[in-house]
Amino acid sequence: MLTSLDPPEHTRLRRLVTQAFTARRIAALRPRVEKLAHDLLDALPADEPVDLVGRYAIPLPMEVICELIGVPELDREDFAHWSTVLIDECPEPELVRASNQMADYLGGLVAARRRDPDEALLSGLIAASEDGEQLSDIEIVAMAMLLLMAGHETTAVFVTNSVRVLLTEPDARRRLASPETAPALVEELLRWASPALNASLRFATEDMEIGGTAIPRCASVTLSTGAANRDPSRFDDPTRLDPDRDTAGHVAFGHGIHRCLGAALVRLEADVALTALFGRFPQLRATAAEDELTFRRSVHVHAPRTFPVLLGPTPDQEQERRA
Repeated sequence: MLTSLDPPEHTRLRRLVTQAFTARRIAALRPRVEKLAHDLLDALPADEPVDLVGRYAIPLPMEVICELIGVPELDREDFAHWSTVLIDECPEPELVRASNQMADYLGGLVAARRRDPDEALLSGLIAASEDGEQLSDIEIVAMAMLLLMAGHETTAVFVTNSVRVLLTEPDARRRLASPETAPALVEELLRWASPALNASLRFATEDMEIGGTAIPRCASVTLSTGAANRDPSRFDDPTRLDPDRDTAGHVAFGHGIHRCLGAALVRLEADVALTALFGRFPQLRATAAEDELTFRRSVHVHAPRTFPVLLGPTPDQEQERRA
C-alpha cells in the first residue's frame, strides 16, 4: 500500500493517484454529504436512546467513500465489516480472510470498470496516467482498500470522539452555528482528538537517537500522532480544547510525503456531520457515563464501540411545545 512505500515507488504512485483525488472532486461532494447527513438524522428517533456510532458516525463516511470510489450500494455492508476487522485487533485468520475477501471483490470491480468506466474514483484511478505509465490492477486494488478503510474508519472515530468532547464544551459547540467559526473548531478537534492515534509501523533505516532513546537500524518504530498533537513543547496547555489556538503543525493527517490524501474529505465530512447533528438536536446528551462505555481494541484508533445518546427535540419542536 502507498503508506508502506518509499520513493521512488511512492512518488510514482502518489503522483498518479493525486490526479484522480483532486480538491475539486472533494469540494463538489459537499451537497451530497449534507443530504446524506440529513437523511440519516431524519431516520433517528428523538425520544429514545440511539447508538450514534452505528446509526450516524459510521454510515455517513461509509456512504461517502463508497459513492466516491464507486462501490455498489448492496455491497457496502460487507465493506464496513471487512474494514473494521482490518483496523481492530482480531485473530490472524479473521484478518487474512477479511483482507482476501476485500481484495478479491475489488479486483472484480476493477475489471468491471475497465470494461465499463463510470465517473467514480475507481475509474479515475484506472484512467490516471503520466508519460504513458498507469497504475496496475494490484496497485489500484491496494489503493482502493486503503481509501475504503482510512476513508470511513478514521472519520467515524473522529466524529464520535468529537461529539463526546463537545457535549462537555458548550462554548466550543456554539461555534458550529457559524460557517466562519466551525472550520477552526474542527481543526482544533483534529489536534485534540486525533482520528488515528498511531501511524503505520515504521523501520529505522539507520542508527539514531530520539529523546535520549537509542533506536538501532532496522528496529520497528511506532509513531504516536496523538502524543505529538498534545506535545507541551509545541502546544500550550495541550489537553485543553481551544478553538482559538494556532493549530499549525498538528499531525492528525501525518506529515511530509505520507500526509493523508483524504485530509480535505475528512474536514468536509466532520464539518457537515457535527454541524448537522448539533444544529438539528442542540439538546443531544449521552445516556451512558464514560466509564460505562466499551472501547475498541485497536492500535490505530481509540473510540467506543457504541455511544448511546438521547437526541431530544429539534428547535422547531421545542418552540411548538412551548407555544
